[in-house]
Amino acid sequence: MPAYGPAGTATLIAPGETQPLINAVDATAANVTTTNAIGLGPTAGFNPTLTLVNGTNQTATVAVAALDTASSAYQPLTNADGNNAITCPASKAITFTCAAPFLLCTFASAPTSGLLTICR
Repeated sequence: MPAYGPAGTATLIAPGETQPLINAVDATAANVTTTNAIGLGPTAGFNPTLTLVNGTNQTATVAVAALDTASSAYQPLTNADGNNAITCPASKAITFTCAAPFLLCTFASAPTSGLLTICR
């Protein structure tokens, strides 16, 4: 998967779908530390539950935005107390809810193995 792209490139993920966010082979070649955005289609009455499966060798931080205008518009998604960013350690999976319509993940350094996948 390429690094963050311009507005309008977000892939929509609907309930029951899975989307790879980054392939470490691509990330290493291009030193990718920010994935492309994923758009979360509306779900009537509640915030969607997502599972992030991190098969890479780097911790991924979940970031969200109201509009997919630039990667700088994305801010870390925080837990209920608002103090801690939602992160997914290497080789782990996390489940969380997300009210924002756009989501991407960031890494401190590009992963060199594995795949990062979002499931809805």
